[in-house]
Amino acid sequence: MRIERFDDHPCQLGEGPVWDATTGTVRWLDIVRSQVHHRALDGGERRTETVEHAIGSFAPTADGRWVVADASGLAVRRADGVHETLVDHTTLDPAARPGSLRCNDGGVDPAGGFWFGTMAWDMAPGQGALYRVDPDTARPVRILEQVSISNGLGWSPDGTVQYHIDSATGRIDRFEHDPATGAVADRRPFVTIAPELGVPDGCCVDAEGGVWVALWGGGAVHRYDREGRFDRAVELPTPQVTSCAFVGRDLDRLVITTAAVELADPTPDAGATFLLDPGVTGVAVPPARLPADVGHAPAG
Repeated sequence: MRIERFDDHPCQLGEGPVWDATTGTVRWLDIVRSQVHHRALDGGERRTETVEHAIGSFAPTADGRWVVADASGLAVRRADGVHETLVDHTTLDPAARPGSLRCNDGGVDPAGGFWFGTMAWDMAPGQGALYRVDPDTARPVRILEQVSISNGLGWSPDGTVQYHIDSATGRIDRFEHDPATGAVADRRPFVTIAPELGVPDGCCVDAEGGVWVALWGGGAVHRYDREGRFDRAVELPTPQVTSCAFVGRDLDRLVITTAAVELADPTPDAGATFLLDPGVTGVAVPPARLPADVGHAPAG
């Protein structure tokens, strides 16, 4: 599998790649710099937005809004750039010390529910949680408690299995998932990553049910088949590999984000964004659903 540079910009903490099929655009984050990057897959200049709050994850709706999990809490961003916080961190977790939490990785389930996790800014263990945003009310519902570093989320091709990573555990966990309602049950380990291979970070799922996981500190993305058996490794030229997503009209390319943060002597590859042809296609991610009146400009 040939790896190529998609974008040379050195992100401090590149994360959260999202494919926008409507515009043919790859969008990804630099969490440390509070930036969102946009670039057409077929070329052109990168466009960068600096936003008010550090975004941990985001997803488009079908009508041009974005649901956003950021340092303010859960928010919605209109097409004109207006940002509205829906639920702040104090409301998400009243027991947490003010300013101690931020949002991290997220994803969209087959029913259009947006999922996101929280974590402590200082990475203190057990301070975060995992939430699902109800598509009909925009209300975040807490699914898991005592999460340390909530990261990768993904769903099997038929939507009946959900994957979630708490990086501090070194595991990818799986749940039984109801694709109609978003309900989950029967959490159990799917894959445990040996510490010498790196720390599991972001992930995505292909059309064969394989799970691709970025390994922070491991300089690689690994694929595990639907039974959790190791299948292949993609080596990257920089160690801090953060996330991956299928992109392209046929979802036949894999975009991979990396980070330069915490590297004493970062190389030119650190923080760059990469592309490869993985030999399989991905699972289409639906747009996030929100109530029609949330985050729209008032009439008149």
